[in-house]
Amino acid sequence: SSSPFLVEASGSSRQIESALRTSLSNYRDRKGITYFSNSRSVQLPSTISRNVLGVVGLTNTVRMHTNLVRTPNPQVPRRSAAASASSCETGYPTTSDFFNLVNNGTNFADGYGAGPGCSGLTPSQTNSVYGAPRAGARAKGAGTRLGLFELSAYQASDIATWAHQFYGPHYSPRLSNVIVDGGPLNPLCPLGDQCPPQYNGYSGDIEVDADIEMSLSVAPDANKVVVYNAPNDFTGQTVIDEYNAIASADSVSTISSSWGVCENDLEPGQAQAENL
Repeated sequence: SSSPFLVEASGSSRQIESALRTSLSNYRDRKGITYFSNSRSVQLPSTISRNVLGVVGLTNTVRMHTNLVRTPNPQVPRRSAAASASSCETGYPTTSDFFNLVNNGTNFADGYGAGPGCSGLTPSQTNSVYGAPRAGARAKGAGTRLGLFELSAYQASDIATWAHQFYGPHYSPRLSNVIVDGGPLNPLCPLGDQCPPQYNGYSGDIEVDADIEMSLSVAPDANKVVVYNAPNDFTGQTVIDEYNAIASADSVSTISSSWGVCENDLEPGQAQAENL
């Protein structure tokens, strides 16, 4: 590949098994979901093993996802827009609240923060969480480029609406988009990988919006918020490609990600590659 740290290879299952001294099998879990994975650890020749951090792409259980849960009932009991910030504090839902939501479809008030209609935290509240106001003007990110790792498309108009609400009509979010592997709208999925439509497109736009808005809350004077975006795949290859693109460009001051996967589903090679 273009990176000196990444080698891409493809072949039949039999070729992969032979080259890596492992075996690939299909499985079905207790919920009836099918997946494939290597059933034995990968083995590499001693002449190259010391230089290999890990092998990615041998299982399709590593799809990154957000931890946001959309409310199943669109008629969410919200506080009124005129409510004061203190009246937004609804407390944590009880066990009975969750039981009634899951089993009976009965929702509960979930407003918080001082946003319109108790819809969430304002920039000043987010700043307070991180203690940024104490650092003064130098904490607002002037002259910096902020990077974000994302796996979903988003609409710039959503960010503009948020920005105008809190920073006024003359504030324009400085956004820049970098597409990797075709991005979520036109996935160029690696050979043998899967990038299902239901996990791409705008499926996780609420996560992207939240990441951008939090960045602009803490650093409204940033020169640019660079949004890197790849398809959301099943083997982790597009994730590695996106991190590789970020590292190769080396053009942002910080990089943030809020996408994750259960550690039990993550290959050791994937974890090592992302951490390093």
